Amino acid sequence: MKRLFFILIALFVSLPFWGYPYKVNVSSTLNLRSEPSTMSAILLKLNNGDIVDCSVDLGITTENSGWVRVDYKGTSGYLQAKYLIPAENTTAETKSSIRVKQWYKLLDWEGDGYRWMVYLICGLVFFMWFECKFIRHLTLNIRAANGSGDTRWAWINGILLAVTSGTVLFYVMQMGSNSLWFFMPSIVHSWWFVILNFIFFIYVLINLLVFFLMTMKDIANSAHTSVNLKFGLYTWLAGIIALVICGIGGYDPTYVYLIIGVCQVIQVCIILIQLIAKKRFFAALAASLLYILGSVSIVILASCLVFVLIILVIIAIVLAIALKINMSPGGVLSDKDGYPNPHGSLTADGDYTIINPEGISTRLTYNNGDIYDGNDGYIYKKTGESFHRI
Repeated sequence: MKRLFFILIALFVSLPFWGYPYKVNVSSTLNLRSEPSTMSAILLKLNNGDIVDCSVDLGITTENSGWVRVDYKGTSGYLQAKYLIPAENTTAETKSSIRVKQWYKLLDWEGDGYRWMVYLICGLVFFMWFECKFIRHLTLNIRAANGSGDTRWAWINGILLAVTSGTVLFYVMQMGSNSLWFFMPSIVHSWWFVILNFIFFIYVLINLLVFFLMTMKDIANSAHTSVNLKFGLYTWLAGIIALVICGIGGYDPTYVYLIIGVCQVIQVCIILIQLIAKKRFFAALAASLLYILGSVSIVILASCLVFVLIILVIIAIVLAIALKINMSPGGVLSDKDGYPNPHGSLTADGDYTIINPEGISTRLTYNNGDIYDGNDGYIYKKTGESFHRI
């Protein structure tokens, strides 16, 4: 149960939990900016009387001067505190509703008003995991073997899978490019929350996949037969890889979509043949529809995960290149002054030759003590067998 406890903690701490309501007090409009500076980008223009959620209590922590971070209908930015007055003068009911909205933003139906569906999906997937783990004590097997013919779980899980998959598809269609808002630090207010959300996202994807396979197995068991999903699942995987390659290379993915569609039609035909052979026509229809709904929703989530992983890989490559560049002169790291410490090679007349920070071969001539003059116009200090500019 400890693992369950930490999973729940990860879900709920990913939400801004509290806020102090303040009212905009201006004669015209007030700019909500991306950074605490009048030179930063303007995110929104707020009107007089608009209610914002401040990250701090201005009456305690500031003198109503300077900048303060606020949240307004899901958009986070900075306002000048002198233009804000406490919203505590409003009714207690208004204050309470503002803080509820700050917690999980379920009441914000403007713009990205379907964010609340993320929590509904998480709740449904959590129930799936709980059922498989603690009620039925199941293990994963992609190929469903002949079962006892019990239809109870086929009905229950079929309905649950249909509702969850339909919710995922509806959410993505409504939110579009904003579907991954929980990976945006400007919304969840912390990179730590982004990391927690990423871990929980993987958890949701894995459990939805497991439940999908178990539901198909339950339907097959109710018909005293087996359903092999390997062809469809493997072609989905190959299709995702092909689409990623097309996206990176700039190729037209039309034929990839066509091949994926044909392969999935073949998989549906396999399901129909295997179940109709047992004269289970309704089970064949239900299994086909659930396969389409479930697999498409899982592929959408998996594609989102692949997208995030690609971004992480690109960031890692850029960081690796940057580190390599910083280490390239002499193959050693920079010192506290920000200049490389290249090892010098001694010349025949007692001078040294090094590669300077610009990557140019430089001759160092002895001056005094451990000081050397470089023919690049800089003075270098010798420390041990290394040199750095002074």
